[in-house]
Amino acid sequence: MIAKKYRGLRTPLIIDGVIYEENLQKLKIDKKWLKDQLQSKGVYSFKEAFYVDIDVEGELSISKTDERGNFLKDYIK
Repeated sequence: MIAKKYRGLRTPLIIDGVIYEENLQKLKIDKKWLKDQLQSKGVYSFKEAFYVDIDVEGELSISKTDERGNFLKDYIK
């Protein structure tokens, strides 16, 4: 087993294209910041995002919706 440093829980920001505004408010970030971050990773609409979360260091993990259904290929970090 690989030992990893605990980095806290991740907070979901988007699930199935729906923004979790309560979590944005708790983290004191806004939709513009989120939109800019997604665009920098090639995601140009909230609806393109299947799942987006953020860690305690501010790093996003993004899974785009993919009509072909290839989830593993579609994962962006």
